[in-house]
Amino acid sequence: MHKNNNLKRFLGICTLSFCAFVFFFGSFGCSYWEYDSDDSANAQLGIISGVIDVSQIVAASNIQSSVKASDVDFSSSLVFLEEIASLSARPDLNGKFAIKDVPDGTYYLIVRLSSPLAPSYKVRMNSPLQVSSSSPPPPTTVIVKPGDKADSFIRILLVDHLGNPVNSATVTLWGETFTHEGDGVYLSPAMPVGAIGRIFVAPPPGSSLQGQTLTIATGTFVVTEIPSLGTALSPVGVKNRPPSVWIRPEKFEVSGGDLLKIHSTAVDPDSDELIPAWTARIGTFTQSGIDHAIWQAPNFNATATIAFAVTEKTSKLPVFQAKAQVIIRVIAAKGPDSDTGSDTGTATNTGTNTNTNTDTGSDTSTATSTGTNTDTGSDTGTATNTGTTTD
Repeated sequence: MHKNNNLKRFLGICTLSFCAFVFFFGSFGCSYWEYDSDDSANAQLGIISGVIDVSQIVAASNIQSSVKASDVDFSSSLVFLEEIASLSARPDLNGKFAIKDVPDGTYYLIVRLSSPLAPSYKVRMNSPLQVSSSSPPPPTTVIVKPGDKADSFIRILLVDHLGNPVNSATVTLWGETFTHEGDGVYLSPAMPVGAIGRIFVAPPPGSSLQGQTLTIATGTFVVTEIPSLGTALSPVGVKNRPPSVWIRPEKFEVSGGDLLKIHSTAVDPDSDELIPAWTARIGTFTQSGIDHAIWQAPNFNATATIAFAVTEKTSKLPVFQAKAQVIIRVIAAKGPDSDTGSDTGTATNTGTNTNTNTDTGSDTSTATSTGTNTDTGSDTGTATNTGTTTD
């Protein structure tokens, strides 16, 4: 009898345990087996680490006296990814850095070296880094060279499929944003001469336009000059891709009458035929084509806007046009008809010619008269007059 009571008690405990087991997993079992996306995401995140080597710019500065080792302040510098600029890290005092929580993928590493007492330098790694959570890339050394000094710019003109300027777009290069100057024109951040990479264009918020990616080649960024690019943004859903153009004059300041060569490049991603057109309100084009134009400046002080546009020759709609423009300063070459200053002189020829001339240039002309020519003019100009004046 005693044994039966123990057996019943044991069976009762087992029954209660089983019910509790069923209740627990019946109520919470789904959450236990649920896929945890956060845990999975964490498992797929890698790291990029390395060190910044500034020895070459410090060595060069010993000759140029432009930067010393103590001037390089890594705390003002930043290392980030071109594709995800928000993933970044500040190097320590020795230039070491580590970017964490990087999703698996391929990325270009960008280093922006900024110091209050030294020039700004920027470096984009030549080859992308492959990031894998299971096999992170080895630590990389980013060598900053004197040629990486960031002091060059470009402009880009954005228009829509109707040719209207696109304002409020977001344009980035090497993870940094262009400055909008108005009328669809954007100025790049400072970049090293010869910099290459991709320009990412995001349309204005709420716009019906698509984004655009432009690849820039070596030679786009040059010393002391600001070349211009141009492209169009297509409406969402349009398959036809717009062309892009690039122009760079050999000089941005010329004398009156000079011939100026302007180099140009036009690319269509769909290989459509492109029809070029050059325009300027002043001066004349002596040659024009798809790869260059030669423009003759007028002989007076002025600023000339020279534009290069290409239009697609295609049956696909809409037909796109891309345009770029540059501004050229013209300084008059002093001559008989090129005095654009204030001339208050009066010439009276009565056997003795008294000519009061206040040319705006430095007057090296030769005055010839049938009488006696007395030139009492005062010359306060800045141009040079090499013409011959006959009274």
